[in-house]
Amino acid sequence: MKLEMELIELIEKKLNKLQEMKADSKRQFRNIKEGNLDGIEYIIKKREQIAKEVNLIDADFLKIFEAIKKAKGVNDLSDLEGTYVKELQERILEVRSISKEIMDIDKKNIVSMEALIEDNKKDLKQVKDGKKLNNAYNPKLSGSIMIDDNY
Repeated sequence: MKLEMELIELIEKKLNKLQEMKADSKRQFRNIKEGNLDGIEYIIKKREQIAKEVNLIDADFLKIFEAIKKAKGVNDLSDLEGTYVKELQERILEVRSISKEIMDIDKKNIVSMEALIEDNKKDLKQVKDGKKLNNAYNPKLSGSIMIDDNY
């Protein structure tokens, strides 16, 4: 039963990490809407770290799950019996649900980020056009200029 409890603990950890990632996805959306590039970068790095942690949790989960399957002589979670199985199945459904919510938010984030990039491209083009215009009306003078104060 010890291994089974470890599975539940791991899935709980994963749920917590996914909840954190979901909250960060929502914050990322707000930062994109505000054009807060520093905030976007911070959240992306934070989410990358959370994803690494989730991958480690998944690896641990699979090791323990494989050990349980081998010990019990089963091939699938549905072949197992016990009260922890129902709890584990419910938690797995929660993981899937939160993962889908994160994917939906991320789809919106991608669309918003693409729009932000396009806006920044337009702003950059205006700056470049402004520089060209400025250079056309204010050519750089080469060499030195002598000013005669006697005139």
